[in-house]
Amino acid sequence: MKKIFLLGVLFLISCLFLTKEVALAASCKEFAAKVDGSQVTLLLNDCDTDGKYVVHINDRSRPANNLVATTEISVFSGEATTTFHLASGDYQAILFFATQPVKTANFTIQVSEPLKCGDLCNPNDTRCPMECPSVFENGQWFCKLTQPTFAPPSAAGEVQPVECAGDGGKGIQTALGCIPTKNITQFVGWLLKFAIGIGGGIAFLLIIFGAIKVLTSSGRPEKIKEGQEIITSAIMGLLFIIFSLFLLQLIGVKILQIPGFGE
Repeated sequence: MKKIFLLGVLFLISCLFLTKEVALAASCKEFAAKVDGSQVTLLLNDCDTDGKYVVHINDRSRPANNLVATTEISVFSGEATTTFHLASGDYQAILFFATQPVKTANFTIQVSEPLKCGDLCNPNDTRCPMECPSVFENGQWFCKLTQPTFAPPSAAGEVQPVECAGDGGKGIQTALGCIPTKNITQFVGWLLKFAIGIGGGIAFLLIIFGAIKVLTSSGRPEKIKEGQEIITSAIMGLLFIIFSLFLLQLIGVKILQIPGFGE
């Protein structure tokens, strides 16, 4: 009985290994490369196993370190295609499934146009634009933009106002936001809102400072009184700022109707 049980266990283990080997095996009747200028389209047909395949693109002109790019292809119903760009040269595409080579395809590219930013390329490819040198990322070499491009100003050292102040007003975009420069009423409105924000922040910091004074007074009456006075003054200042903001909104928006002040 024990022998029969051991034979059954060995049979199941061998079946598992055989199933794994079968699952790892794959074949495709057709694996070809269609070249159109710098564009390469890999075609897979009649593959007996669906799933993810990996393609290595090697440069046949280099004896070592000839891997140019890698890409994944998802095969459904035995068919799949993938498209990419390469520079001129002789290449070999090797198709893998589960790390096992399946098929190879050789192709040659002969193009005279320069590559564009974002195109796949070879290492140190001189066909890439100067602002997009060849970079290796995510298993591929491609022309990548490494330096930002800036539009030249209209005059040396001159900062041109842009429409950022609302209602078609001109202003200069800064780290503090858009500062109106062509309309005095918009500038006064921006300045008042900025000053109110600064005052509110200072009042909040003073409240925190007064609370720390009270908490660290160790029961000394003069320290407690000093902290209470700071808190009271900060709260009164904050209420004044809120009330002044209400008055400014009432006078500036409702009565004087200053453009851009209510935004």
